[in-house]
Amino acid sequence: MPSVVSTENGTALVRLRWLGEVESRPFPRGKPSSSSRRRAWYSLILGVVSFGVFQLLVAWPLDELAPGWRDPEYAQRVRKCRQRQAEYVHRPLIAVLGNSRTAMGICPAAWEACLAPQAVDSVPMLFNFGSVGAGPMLQELTARRLLQDGIHPQVVLWEYWPPFLHQDEEWNEYQRVRLERLSPRDLPWVDSCYPLEKASAVRQKIWWQHLLPCWGSRERILLQLVPEWLPPPRRIDWTWKQLDGWGWYPGLDAQILGDNGRETMTQQCQAIYQPLLARYCCSAEAEASLRRGVQLLQNAGCKVLLLYLPESERFRRWYPPEVEATIQEHRQRLQAELGAEWLDARSWMAETDFVDGFHLSRQGAAAFTQRLGQSLTGRLLTPQR
Repeated sequence: MPSVVSTENGTALVRLRWLGEVESRPFPRGKPSSSSRRRAWYSLILGVVSFGVFQLLVAWPLDELAPGWRDPEYAQRVRKCRQRQAEYVHRPLIAVLGNSRTAMGICPAAWEACLAPQAVDSVPMLFNFGSVGAGPMLQELTARRLLQDGIHPQVVLWEYWPPFLHQDEEWNEYQRVRLERLSPRDLPWVDSCYPLEKASAVRQKIWWQHLLPCWGSRERILLQLVPEWLPPPRRIDWTWKQLDGWGWYPGLDAQILGDNGRETMTQQCQAIYQPLLARYCCSAEAEASLRRGVQLLQNAGCKVLLLYLPESERFRRWYPPEVEATIQEHRQRLQAELGAEWLDARSWMAETDFVDGFHLSRQGAAAFTQRLGQSLTGRLLTPQR
């Protein structure tokens, strides 16, 4: 190992010991030459430029070639929907937009199983675009993206659910929006949904993760390449890993859950939703998103139906009478002002069809979707050949 043993005229003598041999040599302490400084600057500039080019090379495929890397839950459904449309070219598309109640509660495959082979081409094709945690804001985002991506359903079922129309400090949709799923094409949605003081921070976050994807989008990339590298609480790939070919996310199996499991889950949800419904008030921001999304679809030529998905009788008792009256008045006002029809399936299913009072089990989803498909066929669409 080298060591300094003496100095002579400002020059250090470095002694190197190697296999018992002792050797001394001068180690200059003078200023670096101008050529050395230039090489250092060139290296620094080259490193910065290389880093920037690498980020751009990663950002471009993330947004252009494989946009689903930022929001796989949406992109997987779009890909599967296009496959179904290519398979059934002549069937009108009915897209369903909503939250986890939609994602788990509408099983298009169950509707397909009811159809006679000779009648398949003349009945509507359901596709599930439900998204976990979505309220009117994220439903509006999905509507915008579908139209941008060239998917124009003949009919859109827009889930209406009062708990996600309510917003306060403790409960609001802004908390449920994962900014990592957004890209620059979503900036118009940000400007329309977020207050001015929040929109600026969100826009900055979007551009940050867009321009520096290896940092800003690192978890989204890891989730799809090596998800096991992330701790379980940050593994959100369950929202798209189990999707079937029709966009349905299978809920819990009622037979496996059993009565005791259902009762436990219902009690847990009651502790959350009963106090929420007691203070219910439809927020202006949520209603504005609902109206924008519906009008956007209507302007694109889509027929929009406001859908109230099933709730168990027990869950419906958690709504105070005055809240029920407020909701009914709000529904009537929306129907009159938006010109959108209603499909009220709130009381269609039995208590045992739910896992927690408001999410349908796998068996409940199959039975509900079969009834829903029959209702839509007779109510909205005329057979086409």
